[in-house]
Amino acid sequence: MAPAGRDGVTAFRFVDDLFLGARRVIAQMMGAFTAEHVGDWAVWDATARINVLHRASDATLDTLPRTGCGKSRSGSNPAATACSP
Repeated sequence: MAPAGRDGVTAFRFVDDLFLGARRVIAQMMGAFTAEHVGDWAVWDATARINVLHRASDATLDTLPRTGCGKSRSGSNPAATACSP
């Protein structure tokens, strides 16, 4: 299990179609998550519309799991989210 992040946070969820709905938002958030090493101390997931994600580049989509998206405490993710493999 990863060590707790700031203020003891170890997991969070975005329930907002707009979070992964615009390339500029994805790029900004993944840049911030990378800079803060979020994937080292937390897991996260998000809901997203497939018609938006299908336009994202492979490089953008590859960034999501590197920042902690879709990882679970046990190492597998049974939930179907935008971050699921």
